[in-house]
Formats: sequence, C-alpha cells, structure tokens
Amino acid sequence: MNMKKLNILVIPAWFDHEKNSSGIFIHEFCELLNQDKRIGISVLYLHFFSFRKLFPFWFKKPPINDTNYNVIYVKIFNLKSKLFFFLTNQFILKQYANKVLNKIKPSNIKFDVIHIQSVCNNVTPYLAEQISDNLKLPLVLTEHYTSFKEAKGGVFKPYLTEENVFKVVKSASVRVGVSDFASELFQNYFDCKFQKIYNIINNDFFTPKDSNLKNSNFTFISIGKLDQRKGFLELLIAFEKLNKKNNNLKLVIIGEGDLKDVMKSYIQQHDLTNNVFIYNWMKKNEIIEQLDMSHVLISASEMETFGLTIVEALLRGLPVIATKSGGPLELINKNNGLLVELQSKEIGLYSAMLNLMTNYQTYNFDQIKSDAIKKFNNQKVIDEYFKIYSTVSYS
Repeated sequence: MNMKKLNILVIPAWFDHEKNSSGIFIHEFCELLNQDKRIGISVLYLHFFSFRKLFPFWFKKPPINDTNYNVIYVKIFNLKSKLFFFLTNQFILKQYANKVLNKIKPSNIKFDVIHIQSVCNNVTPYLAEQISDNLKLPLVLTEHYTSFKEAKGGVFKPYLTEENVFKVVKSASVRVGVSDFASELFQNYFDCKFQKIYNIINNDFFTPKDSNLKNSNFTFISIGKLDQRKGFLELLIAFEKLNKKNNNLKLVIIGEGDLKDVMKSYIQQHDLTNNVFIYNWMKKNEIIEQLDMSHVLISASEMETFGLTIVEALLRGLPVIATKSGGPLELINKNNGLLVELQSKEIGLYSAMLNLMTNYQTYNFDQIKSDAIKKFNNQKVIDEYFKIYSTVSYS
C-alpha cells in the first residue's frame, strides 16, 4: 500500500527572493525535500510593505520565484506605524494571521504538517500557532538562531514576548537543532528537548572536481557575512602578520556586510591589495570554483550552530581552520584541519595558518572529501525529516 504524499507548509523566519544570501540554506532545504516524491513543500513568503510604498507596491506583480517548490506569496501592509498608533499589537497580529489564513485556506493543497524554520522573529511564531490551531496541524521546528539569550527577547518585540514564543516552541511535536551544540543551546534556553539533524548541503558540492588546478599562490578562503561575529578583522590581522613572512600568499573573502568598508581600509593601509580579495556573494557554482582553486578554508566566527561553509569546503577536499565556536567542534578533527581557541583568536589563527601551510602535504585531500560525503548525506537528512513528518501527521 502506497503512503500518500505529505504536504508540508514551511514558515521561515526570513525569506527574500531579492537577496541571494538571505535564507539560502532554507531555500536549499526546500528544494531538496521537494524533489523527494514522498514530500511536497510549500513556503509561506510574507512580503511586508509600508504606507509610503502602498500604491506602487499594491499593484506590483508578485515576484517570480525560480523554485521547484510551491511559494505562497502574501502581501502584508505594515500596521505598526505612527499613523496607526491606536492599534494594539494583538489586533495587528490577528490581522496578519487572518490575511495569511485567507490565502492558505482556498488553496487546493491540504497540508499535513507546519514546519517552522526558526522562531527568531516577531510575527511568524504567532502565525504558525494560529495556522496550527485553525487547521489542526502539528508543528515541527528547526532552529538556527544562536543569540536568543543575548538578545533577551529583543528579536520577539514589539509584538511578542519570550513567554509567547516559549509556548509555541513547547507546543511543537518535534524540535530540531542542526548540531549537538545547537540542540544543547536551544534545550537550555527553551527548557525542552531538541534532537539533532544536520543541515542540508547543496548537491553541487558533492560533484567531482572539474580540475585539480590550484592557485599558484597558497590561498586561504573565508566565506560569510562581514560582521563582527564572523571574525573577519581578526583574520585580516593574522593574515597580515603571516604575509610579512611569506608575501606570495593570497586570502579570498566572499561576503557582504557592515564591516566591508573597514576591511577594505585595513587592506589598503597595510599594503595587502595584491594579496587580499573581497568578493560579493556568489552563486554556488562560483563558490565551488573558488574553493577548488584554494588550499584552506578559514572560519573565524564567534559562534556557529553548524558551520555550513566548513562542510562545503570539506566536501571539496579542503582542510579547514576553525574557531572552537560550537558546531565546528563536531566537524573538525586532526585529519581534516585545526581548531583555534576563541580567547586568543588572532594568535591562534596565525599559528594555525602557519602550521597548516607548512604541513599541507600531510593531509589526505581525497580522504577529507570521502569522509565528508559519508557523514553529510542529504538522503539521510531527507529520510529523517520524512520520518518526523509521517510520525506527527499520523499520530
């Protein structure tokens, strides 16, 4: 007897069709799960607009989403403004929920499960709860955000409180973190059980290399948002010190963010323009090309729930230098890289780069790749989620 296809409504904390870097891992998660014949994915895309943009936005056509999964696009007029000062937060949330429900209910899709991708938001936890109650659907949560404790409930304001969101999290049938570190972090904060399922990895990273050609200069590469938490300034300082001893080195940085201008100034001031190259966000095939031409990936982050770029590099056979920032502790070992203490990051990064560059030929690059392929199996992740969906929808 064939089991019916399960239709999953994914509610992401962020989703933006105009920014390649915004929620890209959620997009890839939905793409891959939707390719499984047992699962149908629909994503709730909330597009907020203000009074100033009312007329041009209202008549604007919905964006074209180049996805294999279904996108439920909902325009929402932002009622939180000085113009509507008399409206309560509860009233505004109810209006948003009614708008979404009126969009979902006429759909010809009968959903089986709601899957919330993070509750680090001031609207989507409430919407998920309302849809769940109204349509009698179970909730599954996968959490990615690491700074709930530090934010002290700030990510839930002005509409929600920690108490509101805790209630939603605890009502979920299954809660998932993307590493042991993440699961423990969320268990301690929300005071309820989280299990571990690794992130989905873009299938292109599993493909064979087109060429084994590396850059002629020994090349370090780092990928991520250019902000304080990702440690790019410390990386630049460590690289500049190493480059003084061996000035034919290269550092490739891919990303965008608030620190970009500061980093560019540092590069100019320290005469690194021929050694350090900062590129905007790239498509996955372009990132793969950059990884394949590089020698070592560096992750200098303060905290990582998983370490997606680390896994992507390992799948291309690159050894990795990473800070002991959570998720990387489960990814890096003596065979595939080096770990750096957070307390002495600049010195640690410098020593690790020098060490790895000096002993580069002792690493088995084919083994690094094959070990990563075995450990980070997308089909295993899909099967684990299908089992969860099946269990909660038929219980």
